[in-house]
Amino acid sequence: MAPDSVTLLWTGGWDSTFRLLQLLLIEKRNVQPVYVMDVSRYSMNRELDTISQISAMVRQRLDSGVTLYPTKFFLSSDFPEIQEIRDRYLALKNKYHVARQYYWLALIAENQQWESVELSMVRTQTPSDLETAIFNNIEGENPTLKDSWEAELFKYWSFPLLTTKKSEMKVFAEENGFLDILLKRWFCLRPIRGKCCGACLPCEVAQREQATEGVEFIHPAETAARKLYRETKRLFT
Repeated sequence: MAPDSVTLLWTGGWDSTFRLLQLLLIEKRNVQPVYVMDVSRYSMNRELDTISQISAMVRQRLDSGVTLYPTKFFLSSDFPEIQEIRDRYLALKNKYHVARQYYWLALIAENQQWESVELSMVRTQTPSDLETAIFNNIEGENPTLKDSWEAELFKYWSFPLLTTKKSEMKVFAEENGFLDILLKRWFCLRPIRGKCCGACLPCEVAQREQATEGVEFIHPAETAARKLYRETKRLFT
């Protein structure tokens, strides 16, 4: 792998796919994508199909000398727990909403000795409590990771999209001729009959940020019923 290559966590979603395309087609940099397989993730097969499709499309548009390396796959269950990282994660979880993926990503990063691997967190309308806790100047022009215990779980990553909104990515992609590839992304965690559920967090974020072009959702009544079912199940378990 060339020394100027960028290692990027890629899920096939809007944000990481945008960054992949920006690096390859605009910045003309080589990219090493990384995908972490979580077998409990309902959307994993759809994400893998998306990655394969987008990889084939973008390779047809690469300039000579620019390389999209084959995606490296890691299985999240292959990496043993590290007590220090687990303690950090649980401490964060007790104070903030923090996705479990940040725990096993940190386990892999520690094992692989990663530094500054790109993680595609983006600017939202309102920063979450977690983002406010781990970043300095989160709503400014140059957010940086804090030197604090809350930020320790995120020390392995760099955050190139932290000042960019989803709507801005769409405009940029359209202006630079790669919106058609970006629209092949996938985000729903619980797809139903090949459509987005509308009820999971990524679906809600995509709808709130008006980043749903190119995908289909199940009927709103079915989405509402699924939300009600989950809330009722949560109350009695």
